[in-house]
Amino acid sequence: MSRLIDVSCWNSGIDYNAVKASGIDSVIIRAGYGREVSQKDSQFENHYAGARAEEMNIGVYWYSYADSVQDAITEAESCLECIAGKQFELPIYFDMEENWQTALGRAKLTTMAKAFCQTIEEAGYRAGVYSNVNWFTNFLDYNRLAAEYSIWLAQWGSSSYSYACDIWQYADDGSVPGIDGNVDMNRVINEDIINGSGGGGGQKIYFDISMPYLAKSGYISTGEEVKTVQLLLNAMHYGDLEVDGIFGSATDQAVKRFQKSRGLDEDGIVGQDTWRYLLK
Repeated sequence: MSRLIDVSCWNSGIDYNAVKASGIDSVIIRAGYGREVSQKDSQFENHYAGARAEEMNIGVYWYSYADSVQDAITEAESCLECIAGKQFELPIYFDMEENWQTALGRAKLTTMAKAFCQTIEEAGYRAGVYSNVNWFTNFLDYNRLAAEYSIWLAQWGSSSYSYACDIWQYADDGSVPGIDGNVDMNRVINEDIINGSGGGGGQKIYFDISMPYLAKSGYISTGEEVKTVQLLLNAMHYGDLEVDGIFGSATDQAVKRFQKSRGLDEDGIVGQDTWRYLLK
């Protein structure tokens, strides 16, 4: 297993020639955080230039402060603007670990992660999710995410990793020539993740979901779940819907267009099969 470091503005002045000479040939760089392009990591360009000069494998991560699906999409769009024009051998990861976000609940956080990753993939990049064992156990649907995206798992102080992953972050106190102070250390578990398809999809993982039935009439027609459907349909270009949480005629028609594209019954009812394809 090859070794990889991840860095941010807290790791400045890195001598990437020395890092590469020490046997580390991959790095994941923080591109930024939050909703705004102005929150681009102050050292991102320096890290990218240094690693690229040494022909290292490069990926990025975006630290999330999102509190809704729309926020996650906005964060993805800001990330894309910050990394525009650059080449990456590793995926773009959504970093979810803020304690206050756990109050949003597992279903919403998982949908947020998928919305970020879907936005990244639609721009032509590979996407993944970074988090720790606690989050993947209690606050994210690991199976659903691992079925589609690369998993970067943080699990320090352990002799092995608890979840199948492409990259395992095993320490936050590593020492590497060319870097002043400690640095996060990782092992690439799935080498195919470098310049390959890697991540979710190599091994099929089946999962069950239980979501409410939604429709213009006869089922739930208002609320947060309707907003989630509207956001997902907008993100996949099946409509330009007002995200108002009301299942009106425009949402009904967008759902039917989506169902037709997936070979489903065009009944306008967001049942389990439609949810499954929306969240896939």
